[in-house]
Amino acid sequence: MLRNAKITAFLLAALLAVTQPLAADHHRGEVMIKSHVKDAAVYVDGGYIGEANKNRKLELAPGIHEIEIRDHRGRIIREERVNVPYDGKTKIKID
Repeated sequence: MLRNAKITAFLLAALLAVTQPLAADHHRGEVMIKSHVKDAAVYVDGGYIGEANKNRKLELAPGIHEIEIRDHRGRIIREERVNVPYDGKTKIKID
């Protein structure tokens, strides 16, 4: 019986050690893109995210990201390198 309790305690400790760092990885920063450009496309780190529309909120991992806004022909109309803060907000305005 004591052996089972020790095994259970060990497994619980191991589970906590594994899940705590994973929970911390879920923290994101927020980038708000405000655009009045019709059909503007948003690219983050070279990958297509979607249309900017009027207001577009992106949740990204903290760190530096390359954000591009392209018109309907694919031409880059705004290119910006942003530092997304941990649990913070960054704004980009496109006129």
